[in-house]
Amino acid sequence: MSSFIEVDMRGDEMTMQTDKEWRKSSHSHPASNCVELCLTSRLVTIRDSKNPNEELHLRPGRFQLLVAILKLKKFQS
Repeated sequence: MSSFIEVDMRGDEMTMQTDKEWRKSSHSHPASNCVELCLTSRLVTIRDSKNPNEELHLRPGRFQLLVAILKLKKFQS
């Protein structure tokens, strides 16, 4: 498995795998576009299946915050 080093905003080095195991919701249809996740011990990586070359990397706590905000917005609308 290949990897590369990324440095976060605090200057901490993080090793990231380039051969990722992507997961998507069991509720999504195989032919549908969806959001996919890759989980590691240090990062949650998110991508859109329509545009798999662009990824968003979040620490687990930030990902949990994002999910909480999205759930709150859903119930407010």
